[in-house]
Amino acid sequence: MSAAVGGLLLAASPLAPTPAGAEPPPGPPSVPGLYGADGRTPRPEPRTRQEMAQRLGEMQQANTYTADPDMIGADGTARVSKAGDLETDCKKEFPIPGTSDHSVQDGWVRDHYAWCTRQQMTLKYSDKPLDIAYFTLTILGVGSKNSRQATFTVRLSDWVHPPGSGPEWAEVPLSVQLACSTVNTGGNCKPSGTVLRPVAQWKIQPEATFTLSSDNAGEAVEKVVLGRFTFTLSWPGAPTPHSYANYARFDSAQYMRKGSQKGAIFNAVVPSWPLDGKEPRIRESVKHISNACKRPDTTDPKVSYPKVIAGCSRTNIIHRLKHDMTRRRANRADAVAVCRAKDPNYPSKGLSCDEYPFSCTYEGAAQPKYDRLVKYGMFSARAITAVDNSTSGSMLGAWYASDRILDFRSAASWTDPTDGKTKQIQDPFYVRIENDPNTAASLGRLIDRLHLADKAADDPDPLDCNSE
Repeated sequence: MSAAVGGLLLAASPLAPTPAGAEPPPGPPSVPGLYGADGRTPRPEPRTRQEMAQRLGEMQQANTYTADPDMIGADGTARVSKAGDLETDCKKEFPIPGTSDHSVQDGWVRDHYAWCTRQQMTLKYSDKPLDIAYFTLTILGVGSKNSRQATFTVRLSDWVHPPGSGPEWAEVPLSVQLACSTVNTGGNCKPSGTVLRPVAQWKIQPEATFTLSSDNAGEAVEKVVLGRFTFTLSWPGAPTPHSYANYARFDSAQYMRKGSQKGAIFNAVVPSWPLDGKEPRIRESVKHISNACKRPDTTDPKVSYPKVIAGCSRTNIIHRLKHDMTRRRANRADAVAVCRAKDPNYPSKGLSCDEYPFSCTYEGAAQPKYDRLVKYGMFSARAITAVDNSTSGSMLGAWYASDRILDFRSAASWTDPTDGKTKQIQDPFYVRIENDPNTAASLGRLIDRLHLADKAADDPDPLDCNSE
């Protein structure tokens, strides 16, 4: 692609040949369903709200991460990503030279509070073979646990001019623009705008800061706004600018902890909550969940048809249930009934009824009463030590807060290509069982921090998902 600007021929292409001494571009991504037959060319940019919702649902389904204990602050709340830490991780995810499992156009959601992309670019500024320049584009995005604003750092660095190239590069005007479109109705997303500099100035001042914010209005009681943001690198007259896009969610959930009742996250991803069976404080809970996921037909209640228990992988997810206390109590009652049928005297033995999926999820034991397509018994209930059960329940509630998991169902919907069903945009997650003994110490740190959050919580809703 090229464009004539003031007598200069400009090109920006990661596919251009690389001269000696310059780094080659990254290889093709491998995210299924989001790219063309060549595995590299992105699908057309979504334009309508329905198209944007469809792409968001597909990107959630295609991406996942496991909660990092070191991202939980000393008070048990989320430690928002620092740009420096994110840049180190981004270099590993998008090595130059090298390949990534993520497209540079979509970037990489490291966690709910961090997004980035990185790519080597080629800028040809005349029709002379040697009049060419190379640079590295890096975009780092950081969410917020206390405001409806995400902050981005864009850097154009590592400029390389092959020997013999002309001086015209200094005058080439490069523009970086941030734009945003809302996926759902009822709110807005406001980008900070455009930065335009000649290349000579980008070399002296390689960074530019952008913000993406949303007013305190949106969908449902959480005032949620779903936005698709797009960074565009261009120059006057360029026919095909380079674009990099992903999704941000803004909310004002009042049931989050004091000081964290507004937030901004990157939500085109399914988070997983890590649990380790080698951690003694929750060993029975983890063993139960592991058994429910790996051997569901051996769990109670027994049924005459195959059991499929949700929440065991990123393709079989669960969702937080916060608002409907009647349904939460129904989930709990149906699980307790199974435990009492097995052993009516279990409470007197210091045991408590544990269930999976959790009672504070839509996929809990009573789901068939609310969804006629779900058969009874797609859960597991087992009596375990009460302290173990209470600990894991408190941890779940604190993780909901630290990772900003909402009980939110958007009117925006998408069609899941794996089963053809129409689904609403929500906050999906699943549990990941960690059995590596080397992870036990880090999970212990996570538990300690989540317990601090539990003690400091001023959310009137009990954090314990498993109270009798």
